[in-house]
Amino acid sequence: RRMDLVWQQGVGLLEAELNARELAECTFRPKINDHRPRNRYGGLVPPTALLEHGLPPAGVYERSRVWERERRAQQSALKQQALEEELRECTFKPRMVSRRRNAGARQAAANLAQDGSPEGKEQ
Repeated sequence: RRMDLVWQQGVGLLEAELNARELAECTFRPKINDHRPRNRYGGLVPPTALLEHGLPPAGVYERSRVWERERRAQQSALKQQALEEELRECTFKPRMVSRRRNAGARQAAANLAQDGSPEGKEQ
């Protein structure tokens, strides 16, 4: 019984050593779908750092957010431009008269309505 236990441990050690040798021989390490930008030490660059330096964001979500902001800004600029163009076509400019300048004319009209004379009551 003890022999079986020693034999199993030996077989386990031999299998572990064999696996270690096989792994040592495997040098190919594929880089699958890892196109994210890295810094000079090999670490990942956060998306906010990319935007601060004027570079496009790496992730799909960040790119779509930037695209949405740019699209809204462009739409807003186009709306503003259309409004300015429409206002440029408007040529009517009303002349506003202040109440102070008009006060004498209003008084004369009121006098005319009361007694028929623009100066006021006749004497």
